[in-house]
Amino acid sequence: MMAEKLRVLLSPRKKALARDETLAQIAMLVGGLMLARSTKGHAISEEILHAVRVALMKS
Repeated sequence: MMAEKLRVLLSPRKKALARDETLAQIAMLVGGLMLARSTKGHAISEEILHAVRVALMKS
């Protein structure tokens, strides 16, 4: 599973939290892409992509 592969990079002591954070990041990425694609051609599409990119870079 992709979440498990990403979680392995983090400390084993923080497994549960790391898994939750990884799943949340994947959900944000997928949701952001779906919303951006569904609003393609409108300014909000780029705003969504930018907001998700910024949020994921901070996490």
